[in-house]
Amino acid sequence: MPTGLLVPVGTVEAPPLEVFRAGERVTFCDSNSDFLGFLLGGGDRVNVDVAGATLCVYQLREDLANTHLVITAELGERFTTALAHVYWMVEHQSDHGLLLPDCPNTFYSRDPDGIPWAVRCDWRSTYDGCHVEAHPIANLTLLRVGYRVIAQAA
Repeated sequence: MPTGLLVPVGTVEAPPLEVFRAGERVTFCDSNSDFLGFLLGGGDRVNVDVAGATLCVYQLREDLANTHLVITAELGERFTTALAHVYWMVEHQSDHGLLLPDCPNTFYSRDPDGIPWAVRCDWRSTYDGCHVEAHPIANLTLLRVGYRVIAQAA
């Protein structure tokens, strides 16, 4: 379990999913072009036989620059979340209430080539929907105290 920058605030049981087709399922009010490229990877992203997972929602303890590399190092091998479960968390926000509105909620997921990306989802009350963007984890990013990070539980 992480002990430095991240404080656990809850867990969610993400169910097993037989087939997840990103092109058919994912609709957001707003997204950046990097996210669309990451999501579709040159074609429709398909996750097949995604095992159920216990996802832990963590809260960032302090402001942090170069965030993603530091956080993924703290989380270790379990830092990634299947794209199907990222979507499931967004779709079921009203059931678990662990993702914060008007505040970034960051997942780490792999693109079709296995490269990890930071996927940021936040509910913008001004848009009445979810804004999503994706960036390579090597990008310098500043996350603030209280922002949420979601990863596989230990």
